[in-house]
Amino acid sequence: MPSSKDAPEPELVPFCEETLHVSRQSLLDDFLTQEQLANELNVTQRTLQRWAELRIGPPLIAIGRTTRIYKKSSVLAWLSARERKPRSSR
Repeated sequence: MPSSKDAPEPELVPFCEETLHVSRQSLLDDFLTQEQLANELNVTQRTLQRWAELRIGPPLIAIGRTTRIYKKSSVLAWLSARERKPRSSR
């Protein structure tokens, strides 16, 4: 029977803050900021604000007086609901 001296030592992985960050999932991974959504839709943040005032834009979550975030799945549902069939040519 081999002695403990003959057993290979386990490989140690150095601790690194970056590896810790990559392995964790953020609470807000499924959300977009107003700036991120404006960039994705190629509109201004002001347009998103105006849509919110008119209640014609994607659903949003208000946090405090100024922070607005958008759930990705809600934005996708809103976009799908806006889909129209092309007009038939005459």
